[in-house]
Amino acid sequence: MTVKARHRSVNPRLGTYFGIFASALVALVLLLLVLEQLGLSEIRLRQLMIGGPLLLYVAIGLAAFSNQPEDFMVCGRRVPEFFNGLIVAVTTLGGTGFVVITGALYFIGFDALCLGIGLIAGLCAMTVLIAPYLRKFGAYTIAGYLGRRFDSYPVRLTAAALLCYGTNHGH
Repeated sequence: MTVKARHRSVNPRLGTYFGIFASALVALVLLLLVLEQLGLSEIRLRQLMIGGPLLLYVAIGLAAFSNQPEDFMVCGRRVPEFFNGLIVAVTTLGGTGFVVITGALYFIGFDALCLGIGLIAGLCAMTVLIAPYLRKFGAYTIAGYLGRRFDSYPVRLTAAALLCYGTNHGH
């Protein structure tokens, strides 16, 4: 099986885009602070705190719309590998991970902090150690990599199931 490496140049305006986004978010926070000092009602302030960032994210989503899976999963290979690894780590953690960590802290207490620290350390290790190889291989996920590496759809499904549900699910 041959693997074709797809290389695109890194987007030279990546820092500019990040600066624009960060500036817009800071401007929104400052605007909300000013409106609070001017006496805007608490309900309106809360609506703006939710709606403002939401509109910003919708605008980014519409501006960066894409139908291609490569553009969605690996940013069209136009960002450095390290940042792509961070994207994979954050996607892996997702909303469920935050709920799980919060629930563990609630039920177990401060001792559950080691779970969160271990999870974050594992995701950082994944960013540095695994993501560049996934990118070079042309795969988007670990399950996709294993399926293509061993040329087996059952291996891919098994890996996806183990990654999603873990080996001790239901015990």
